[in-house]
Amino acid sequence: TVNKGAVTATTSEKFWHGAGGFVAYSNSDVTIRNSSNEGAISGRGFAGGAIGSCDGAGKTLKLERFTNKGAVSTIAASAGALIGNAQMNKGSVIVSNGANYGAVRSDAKYAGGAVGTSSMAEGSLSVSDFTNQAKITGKFTAAGINIQQFHIRG
Repeated sequence: TVNKGAVTATTSEKFWHGAGGFVAYSNSDVTIRNSSNEGAISGRGFAGGAIGSCDGAGKTLKLERFTNKGAVSTIAASAGALIGNAQMNKGSVIVSNGANYGAVRSDAKYAGGAVGTSSMAEGSLSVSDFTNQAKITGKFTAAGINIQQFHIRG
């Protein structure tokens, strides 16, 4: 499955909404396999080539063999080539066999080659067999794979 269309989210909210090549926002289990994004993804909120934002407590998010070739950008939140923001408390995010070839930019927060921001209280984030070959630019910080990850234990 391939997204070739540009996606733009113009919400007036600060950044709680997302823009994604496949999913803008999810709070449930998600699996995306053998897919790619080739369209530009942009917005005011979280932005990701596959998923803009997810916050499924106890849920699982899997991206297997996903490639991003489109530019991903946001003006008010975090951006990731695959996932803009993952808040999967007591859940898990699994990224495997993926690649990024599109520039990622956040004018306000963090930018990551795979994941922009993740908050995984008692959860897990796994990125394996992933390649980033594009420029990553963030206002605060930027990383080729994953930028900001929080582990909070009660």
